[in-house]
Amino acid sequence: MMGNSFKIIDQKDIDWVKVESCYDHTVFKTQKWMNFLIVTQNVEPFVVEIKHNDKLIGFFVGEKFKKIFTIISSPFEGWSTSFQGLNMLVPISIKMRVGIYEELIKHLFDQKICSFFQASDWQLDIAHVAHSAIKFEILKGYYLDLSKSEKEIFNNMSSSAKDPIRKAIKNNITVRIPMEISSFLDVYYAQLLDVFAQQGLKPTHNLKDISVMVNTMVQSNKILMMESVSSEGIGIASGFFLYDNNFAFYAGGASFKRFQKLCPNEILIFEALKGLKELGVRIVEFGGGRKYKEKYGTTPYVKPRIVASRYPSLYVLKSISKRFYYELRNIISVVKRFFGK
Repeated sequence: MMGNSFKIIDQKDIDWVKVESCYDHTVFKTQKWMNFLIVTQNVEPFVVEIKHNDKLIGFFVGEKFKKIFTIISSPFEGWSTSFQGLNMLVPISIKMRVGIYEELIKHLFDQKICSFFQASDWQLDIAHVAHSAIKFEILKGYYLDLSKSEKEIFNNMSSSAKDPIRKAIKNNITVRIPMEISSFLDVYYAQLLDVFAQQGLKPTHNLKDISVMVNTMVQSNKILMMESVSSEGIGIASGFFLYDNNFAFYAGGASFKRFQKLCPNEILIFEALKGLKELGVRIVEFGGGRKYKEKYGTTPYVKPRIVASRYPSLYVLKSISKRFYYELRNIISVVKRFFGK
């Protein structure tokens, strides 16, 4: 595709106001979210200005870091970060979007800026890249369309969500926005420890990193926190969503096992969905493919994660490392459950 040019912007010169004004903008392409990644992942912001026929049309928003070799990622696994990628000031066709990625990857490799590149772009589906030069991995998950009425959203849920919501109401469970962030985080993390303990594991993120995430996003008012409280005033389930523009992400949820019979989780999700709808959110992404998410009336998605390597061995190395990490966690889980620790 002719006429596209790329300019890497120095960190101090990034015009975040303009970046965040793009039509396909999400919370994960904000300066605040980048600040969170800088603190917790030790990355550098990597923003590329994209021009077509010398006219600024948008940006690529990602991160640069080094693990033996230099990686440009938008985003990388394990960062609690959903789709990033291109952020466009003007509407472009899918064909042009794919072409920009092809050209950008070639530019980065030709200029020896990185050895490995990956990006996940919500605007792209598998069919869009299947017949291109782009290599990709499969991402599976669920999303919910909030453009429907509140009644339709509830009716589209399965009985395994609607019945617990009705039961929670009978159990006098109330859902509220927490009054104090620090105590909310302490309770949430205690609940998270309880959830992972049932699997013989520890949470993938520590309390410090979660606190940085929540407090950073509170500063820009791009987070919705909610907690389910028993009739005795005990916090028994917690959850939070990140949002910006018309897109939200279910970033975390947990509850105490001993209170499950009161059904605090489903009513929390439903109240959060209503709150997000009032905030103008249209799409809620529920993340990875855990099947329990289907009961909320979600739609499954299959998206591409664009991957490219200057050297084939780097992709193989990344794949082996990722597989080893998850297999090790599974082994630890089985061992701990077997020995009751």
